[in-house]
Amino acid sequence: MVASLNRPSRGERDSFSHIALLKGLRVSGRAVSFQITVLKVLAGHPEGRASLADLRRAVAILISSGTDWTNRTKRLAARAPDLDIFSQSFVLRDNAGWQITDAGQAFLASVERPAPMTASSEQAPEVIVRLADPGIATDKAGWPAQAEPSGD
Repeated sequence: MVASLNRPSRGERDSFSHIALLKGLRVSGRAVSFQITVLKVLAGHPEGRASLADLRRAVAILISSGTDWTNRTKRLAARAPDLDIFSQSFVLRDNAGWQITDAGQAFLASVERPAPMTASSEQAPEVIVRLADPGIATDKAGWPAQAEPSGD
């Protein structure tokens, strides 16, 4: 049968389903957060490698762990809106599983690094608001007036 020669293995089908998942999520804006999660999971495994089953399990736990993880990956994803872990060679796939590359590790470190302060993101100058107490005399600037020394 010629058709069976071209039929992908189960592992290949699993990889294809993840690629389809990533493409489908990109439409809804969640693909980058999912890919950040994949990078984080792989980075936390020995040698940056995990079987597809281990990867799925870890990703499922993190994605369902609550808003802290979701918000964190959204913040990281906002710093890399065009992320594609496969075309950018951040993750390699083979029959044994998925592995984060050195480039993937470097990318992950770069998006996790705090953003440098720039002129446009500098903190606004401090504003001091003084409320006047009608019983306290103030100078022209609104500060409490200095008491005059008594001549006693």
